[in-house]
Amino acid sequence: MIGNDFLRFIEQFHGLRSNAVVRFMDDFVLFSDSRRDLRHDFITIQRLLGEKGLSLNPNKTSDGVRENVELEDAIEDVRIQLLQRRRVVVTDYDGVPDEEVEVEQDLSEEEMDFLRGLLQQDDIEEEDAELVLALMAEHAEEAIDRLADIARRFPHLFKNIHSFCLEAGDEEAVAEFVLELLRDNDAMIYEFQLFWLTHILEDRLLNTTSAAEIIDRLNNHPHATSISRAKLLEIPDLRYGLVELRDTHLGAGQSDWLSWSSAVGHRGLNMIDRRHRLGYFAKASNYNKLVFDIVSKG
Repeated sequence: MIGNDFLRFIEQFHGLRSNAVVRFMDDFVLFSDSRRDLRHDFITIQRLLGEKGLSLNPNKTSDGVRENVELEDAIEDVRIQLLQRRRVVVTDYDGVPDEEVEVEQDLSEEEMDFLRGLLQQDDIEEEDAELVLALMAEHAEEAIDRLADIARRFPHLFKNIHSFCLEAGDEEAVAEFVLELLRDNDAMIYEFQLFWLTHILEDRLLNTTSAAEIIDRLNNHPHATSISRAKLLEIPDLRYGLVELRDTHLGAGQSDWLSWSSAVGHRGLNMIDRRHRLGYFAKASNYNKLVFDIVSKG
């Protein structure tokens, strides 16, 4: 398939994002303002050719020189500087840091402008979103409005979002971000996302004006599971109806994650009240008795 046949073959795929395809004899040139778009389109062309049993000759394929290459190189240099500055935090599922390396130098104005530019992109890439979360926590007021969008598009960045929220200064703004996600009935929120949202609640939001609503929405969310609810029940706070919610599970005579987590959550009660409320729970099973013995001694 050569010449005009190949041109027609390429032109029928409207999903390509490059601005134009120009034919010179048997050579083809992809034009775009975005290097990422060009790479995406090139991979698409390779796949489509492969489906026809064809392939591109790597010796005759090149990445052309553009007039703004110096500007792109300068931008890439800023990106590299930022990657070197970013805080590296490795955490387990409970959010406990295993290792932390922090660069204390303040961001330059050039670096801040670069991060602001990333935030303004409607189609921000995942690696750029991760960079924003890692470096802009001290400037959270500039990034908080995009946080819900980043959370929806890149659910696997939720540990990074949790770390960002720990550093953000405005707790009420963080609460609004959490509520925006929980109020969106059309959004698909996974169990691990609800888990991390509950972590954010426990770590930052229990003293905010939205705490009660956040608790209610986490507990009654249509995608909530026993695991995500268990994380909520084990928060040892005595406000917002949490004591009564835990009592509901403890009084059901069950031996499951919800009852065990409720027992653990009651560790915030005084010793006498705690043992009294856990008495019926302890009789349901040997495992419940073990949890009772541990919690009642704390």
